[in-house]
Amino acid sequence: MAVNEYGRMVPVIAIARNAFSGNESITDIILPSGISRLSSGAFAGCSSLRNITIPKSVKMIKKETFAGCINLENVYYEGTRDEWNVVEIVHDRHEIEFGPLIQGTPVHTVLAERNVNIPGNEALFSANIHFRCRLEDAG
Repeated sequence: MAVNEYGRMVPVIAIARNAFSGNESITDIILPSGISRLSSGAFAGCSSLRNITIPKSVKMIKKETFAGCINLENVYYEGTRDEWNVVEIVHDRHEIEFGPLIQGTPVHTVLAERNVNIPGNEALFSANIHFRCRLEDAG
């Protein structure tokens, strides 16, 4: 929950675009339940980020959310592997244009091939992902 401009408590449902971008002192993040989307660049450039806990309410992680998070080691996901597999993670796009098909083969001739890579969430894919992790207070 967050306090809005009128002093009322409102639920936080997304981490805004570039919200923590460039913050090099963040090492660990536990996102609150109810967050459904991590916007583009939300944690981009958080080069010291090592651990993040993502609630199972997250349904989309936009492109470049974790760009430059070179030390991300652990992603703690509060859902199951099946729930993680349906999270839409936008990390790159590959476009390939093919020519006409030949019978008996998938492709006759490649007229043009264009491979466009839009980086940004590679750190997320190279981290260890722990499912249904429950972090408890150390105190």
